[in-house]
Amino acid sequence: MKHTSEKIEYPQTCIHKLVEAVVEQKPDAVAVVFEHDRLTYRQLNTRANVLAHHLQALGIRKEVLVGIYMERSLEMVVGLLGLLKVGGA
Repeated sequence: MKHTSEKIEYPQTCIHKLVEAVVEQKPDAVAVVFEHDRLTYRQLNTRANVLAHHLQALGIRKEVLVGIYMERSLEMVVGLLGLLKVGGA
């Protein structure tokens, strides 16, 4: 692999906002693949929203620390995204 010093510009926004933007443009594009399973951006965002609402109902708010202890999986990505949506850390 060739190394390049080319600068890459990245959006200055949170990852959950970027996912939401892609849902608007390409909802059925594949967002996450793990082993033989995959989620589209729409599926990922929908599952993360469900989790975010559940976390809010449990009292998780901005800056509240929440531990996520699980094996690598689609659910782990959903968990991280849901936590970011409620502002948890």
